[in-house]
Amino acid sequence: MTIVGVTALIINYFAYKQASLKRSFFNLLFLLSFSYLVDFWYYLIPDITIDAYLIRLLLNVFGIVFIAAGVSIYLRLNVVLHPVDELLQVFRLQVFRGNVVKAQVTSLSIPLIGSLIFWWLSGNLYAVNVATLVSFFFMGWFIVFFDKYLFPSIKLNAKITTTPN
Repeated sequence: MTIVGVTALIINYFAYKQASLKRSFFNLLFLLSFSYLVDFWYYLIPDITIDAYLIRLLLNVFGIVFIAAGVSIYLRLNVVLHPVDELLQVFRLQVFRGNVVKAQVTSLSIPLIGSLIFWWLSGNLYAVNVATLVSFFFMGWFIVFFDKYLFPSIKLNAKITTTPN
């Protein structure tokens, strides 16, 4: 997770027209704290398992929907972003002219391709399952829904610039 985030941070620095060392530093701090928080929960509750596949799937989709709500809010606030989400913002604003669905699929393609390359090289596929595919294909649509219907008063704080700073 940290390797993917640092890779995205480097891509963002060179691709994002509003990039700065200060912004990248704060995004790095967010990335590291987020990665450690995920690890904390992983080690805190490692033995909780749900055997019923349908319940696991529904909980995963429910979680993805809530993540989309959070991403919808904090992408529009555009203060400090996780580098992977900032990569989504770069694609959304600079490549796809506001289309978050195309931007989400494109930004998630990078770690997914990395996972597939690792699978090809090692024969082990980790962290790719049905929930990964739901996130890959539908997270952008969930974000659009929250942007349009649940949080329409929060305006996109990021701007599309035509010249580098």
